[in-house]
Amino acid sequence: AVLSATDDLDRAMAFSAEALRIKTGRLGSDNVEIARALVNMGQLYLDQKLYISAEKYFQRGLEIFQGRMESDHPDTAMCMHKLGVIREALLDDEGALDYYLQSSNSASENNVTM
Repeated sequence: AVLSATDDLDRAMAFSAEALRIKTGRLGSDNVEIARALVNMGQLYLDQKLYISAEKYFQRGLEIFQGRMESDHPDTAMCMHKLGVIREALLDDEGALDYYLQSSNSASENNVTM
């Protein structure tokens, strides 16, 4: 049987949540791998246009990246860009612009294209 897109998304959410739980148990809550798992969850919520939930995951991932990596790391820039997308979708143009500018500055320091 062919799964619908909704079924695939539900399965992806369940697998991602379980991966996050396992990684957190093994690595603690302040590890770069946890940040990547959080970002993956955030992307799944963003894909569903569940912006508030997505924002929480991207924000927590960004906090970890900023604490564990250089401020101009591409993962940090990507999180800031995604947070800009979310703020824009929530009609917060000023917040979106702030994230986009931070993302752009970080990306340009690393020659990353967003």
